[in-house]
Amino acid sequence: HKMCGLNPRAAYAWPTCENHYALTFQQKTWYDWVWTVSYLPHGPVHAWIGGMGGTCDGADLSDWLESSYEQKVKLNMFGVLKNMWRSEMIEMPKFCSEGSECTVQCVKDSNKFVHKFTAQLKGFGGVPDDIMGNFTEAAIMDIADRLLCGKQLYPGDHLEAASPVEASFWPIHPTLDRLYQYKTLVDPFHGTAWDVTVMDDGDDDAHKFCELDSDSDCLGHHPGDLTVGTSVVRQSSGAYTLETVSNAEALAAVTPGSGYTMPYVYQNFKWAHCTSSTSGAVAFPSVGDAAAFR
Repeated sequence: HKMCGLNPRAAYAWPTCENHYALTFQQKTWYDWVWTVSYLPHGPVHAWIGGMGGTCDGADLSDWLESSYEQKVKLNMFGVLKNMWRSEMIEMPKFCSEGSECTVQCVKDSNKFVHKFTAQLKGFGGVPDDIMGNFTEAAIMDIADRLLCGKQLYPGDHLEAASPVEASFWPIHPTLDRLYQYKTLVDPFHGTAWDVTVMDDGDDDAHKFCELDSDSDCLGHHPGDLTVGTSVVRQSSGAYTLETVSNAEALAAVTPGSGYTMPYVYQNFKWAHCTSSTSGAVAFPSVGDAAAFR
């Protein structure tokens, strides 16, 4: 699907066997692995399948932005929406009846709006400071009005918080779960700490729980935070029950070994299609032959 009328390929490359191989054998700590897996190894699939639709297709920002910046903003419009909503600078419709306009409402009376929207233009559009510095508040508000405020915007099912409802979600995340399990068997993490205050690589200042750590408490990202909903886990009795578990408990449950409590096992850890990849063969060593990579 298109992203505001643009091909997502312009910003997001489809993950390859090479990406998954590098994720497995180049990332040596849990912290680095989980930050990396969130992006190139799978994120573009959400963008390609989900897409971003609405009136942003025809938004003309040429009076203010060069085409390269305009395209980058549009290709990342789903991120602009999320961040502006998280900052309480926009309100999304809670319900849309058939035939209604169903538009984004901007909180323009907030003295933070221009500041927050400017950050999105700089972050997602890559608009440099020297250009942004030439814009008046009125100019920035005009860009917001053309692109966001009072507009009909909607990310596709595969590109928003309820993406697990979309059937095409399920081949993706189990693929990464299987890759994680393979990683722990063939090239175990050298550092497994999750709490960024006790990282075991001596570089605590560079660590964070989430992207918005300066503006939030990163609720839901800490090892002890509870997951949303319930998970099927095996009890000591051998029975499987639905339980609410923490992030750390969920990770332990899917990690091969004595603590594994999932009701499934993968048939194998083979990526036969990667050996005949059109972009270059990538051979994932078998679990038994991978000792040399540790």
